[in-house]
Amino acid sequence: MSERFEGKVVIVTGAGAGIGAATAKRFAAEGAKVVLSARTEEKLKTTAAGMNAEDILIHLADVSEQSAVEGLIDATIKKFGQLDVLVNNAGIAPNGPFLEASTDDWHKVFATDVDGVFYACRIAVPHLLKTKGSIINVSSVSGLGGDWNQSFYTAAKGAVTNSIAIARDGVGRHGR
Repeated sequence: MSERFEGKVVIVTGAGAGIGAATAKRFAAEGAKVVLSARTEEKLKTTAAGMNAEDILIHLADVSEQSAVEGLIDATIKKFGQLDVLVNNAGIAPNGPFLEASTDDWHKVFATDVDGVFYACRIAVPHLLKTKGSIINVSSVSGLGGDWNQSFYTAAKGAVTNSIAIARDGVGRHGR
């Protein structure tokens, strides 16, 4: 495997399973120092298995809370001194028919899947500008159209999909 990310620092939210775990492992395999973040320590330890302990940071954070995201970014800078890539992958997707889901479910999905992306981008951008870094917002094909019994998730991923276009248009441009 190449070392194309050697010297780079990457945060992956939702790194405890699935796409997040695979993404974190790939960055580590390509030489990055990786910050693994999620809400469950055991899952993060499973993801970290086999990685060089000096090149990782396990940091518990619920991205739906701005203060938790601030702590995640601060811990990253404290340990590694920089941030080069932010991967916003954390998300939740309760199943069920629209009329049976609660308003509380709606707020939880948007707090994690949308607000978490917003918080992380806003807090990370000053650090990413210093390194000319990148943000990867993981969305879903669900953000392009409806999924059966996934209306809240679909709406949230639609917001993330559209925020990608806004960020591409606005971040890094002067005079906006």
